[in-house]
Amino acid sequence: MHDLGNLTRRRVGAVAVAALMAGAVTMSAFGAQAQEERTIRMGLVTFLSGPAAGHFGIPARNGAELTIDAINNGTLPAPYGDAKGIAGARVEAVVVDEAGGATKQVAELRNLVQRQNVDLVVGYISSGDCLAVPKVADELKILTITSVGSKPVKVPFGNFAAIGIQHQRAGSSRTTTLWCVEELGYMPVIIEQHRKGKLRFRAVLTKYTPLD
Repeated sequence: MHDLGNLTRRRVGAVAVAALMAGAVTMSAFGAQAQEERTIRMGLVTFLSGPAAGHFGIPARNGAELTIDAINNGTLPAPYGDAKGIAGARVEAVVVDEAGGATKQVAELRNLVQRQNVDLVVGYISSGDCLAVPKVADELKILTITSVGSKPVKVPFGNFAAIGIQHQRAGSSRTTTLWCVEELGYMPVIIEQHRKGKLRFRAVLTKYTPLD
């Protein structure tokens, strides 16, 4: 795990935004289902109490809520377009406090899936929670999207500070990580896939031309 301790409030909010962007892209693959259900219920897990709330959790929640409003109202910045919702379906957040430790978060995840009927879960800042949740998520067959921190990346058209967003589908040993750049509208500049802990695929964006 990359160190999250030096992230500013703005950066942690950006992590939530980038995670939601990744969630939007992922859920768009299920367009027909989204059209039928009309609402995508998204579990959002972040610190709302305790020492981490002010620096990490509340900015993340605020950034996520702004992004959900933009998704539902079709006001996301380019290159995401002006379509409302995800494949026509509105996004509804179910917010959970991450405070309390890994055992509590495993119980909260079960509640989100089995009682709250969420379609996916986005969040988790604590490294302990990030380690505890995936096994249970796989058992519950729920898509999870988590942050793996930030790091500098070098691509052919420049050097950037990138935010890593990782997701893993239920029942799959493959994890996909998108390294997203805030100043490029959270566009992923590097995509990596690992299977059973080994890098199997890496794609790097070689050219970027902004649209007018």
